[in-house]
Amino acid sequence: MTSRVANSIAALGLTLAGLAVLGGTSGAASPRVVAPPCTAAHLSVKTGPANGTAGTTYYSLRFFNQGANACTLRGIPSAQPVVTAAHTPVGGASVKQTQGARGKIVTLAAHHGVANAQLGVVDSGNFGQTQCGPKNVNGVVVTIGAMKFYFKLPVQPVCKKLSSTRILGFALGL
Repeated sequence: MTSRVANSIAALGLTLAGLAVLGGTSGAASPRVVAPPCTAAHLSVKTGPANGTAGTTYYSLRFFNQGANACTLRGIPSAQPVVTAAHTPVGGASVKQTQGARGKIVTLAAHHGVANAQLGVVDSGNFGQTQCGPKNVNGVVVTIGAMKFYFKLPVQPVCKKLSSTRILGFALGL
């Protein structure tokens, strides 16, 4: 084989390899890179303003990525209404709900990417006194896997005897 033919074959091989690396026409699907799960060390949390409607007050529970790399949150967190500085549970944990794309995996950009979950506190007056057993709470503990976060809420009654809170899964943004 002449050196000219060998050089042409080598150049063709490098061109095809370059196309494959760049996602060219190799026919193979490029693997989707998924950021690792967020950790408590990466996240800071805040409560958005209350928004009341039809007997339920909604709060945006905001999760900010403080890390230098993107990270992911997935699904619907667990939320437990609590009272006192000891975070004593009141009533049942929040009922997990889905809505649209909420609850899918979301990727928080590095340096302040944000996602939110929506907490709904049903007016305890929607239930009978004996069915509900209202008690004032001042916050909620939100659990995501092994991570726990406390969100302070305005003092309001929830039911001791049944779950009167709802939580929607993660969505990007505020």
